[in-house]
Amino acid sequence: MENEGLIISEFPLGTEPISYNFPRRNRIISGISRGVCVIEAKEKSGTMITTNFALEQGRDVFCLPGNINSIYSKGCNKLIQEGSKLVMDASDIIDEIEDFKNLKTKKTILNLDLLDKDSVDVVKYIIDNPSSSADDISINLSLPIEDVSYILISLELKDYIENIGNNEYVSKGD
Repeated sequence: MENEGLIISEFPLGTEPISYNFPRRNRIISGISRGVCVIEAKEKSGTMITTNFALEQGRDVFCLPGNINSIYSKGCNKLIQEGSKLVMDASDIIDEIEDFKNLKTKKTILNLDLLDKDSVDVVKYIIDNPSSSADDISINLSLPIEDVSYILISLELKDYIENIGNNEYVSKGD
């Protein structure tokens, strides 16, 4: 509260976080949200309770599909089957929520003149092939993997690229 924060709760301050209270808390969270994105959910779970609140409140529900053999994907896959929006990447959510549609994603103009030839080649490859891995870059540019690894770290530190996880890189500019 000292930092101009806000607490919204049905419970008095100091109430212990016990699992019995989670559905009531999550009803409030879904109610003040534009939508709910479900990453994993068992068929019967707190996540599904929250999702049901969101649907009752007229909120969008987005779901990542999962392995059909995993108990942690059954809830998501069922929601998708019942009409929730399938999400493959963030743009699937951005395209659906009206408030996000008008956001301008400002790309930085990259000054490639400051880089050596191999670094420029790596940046250009990543721009043309988003979500490229170090192995892809090494193979397609015929550069040793240790050189590519060094270049990728250097480019990250210089804010030209970003590691988005799973050893995949995207450009931070045009």
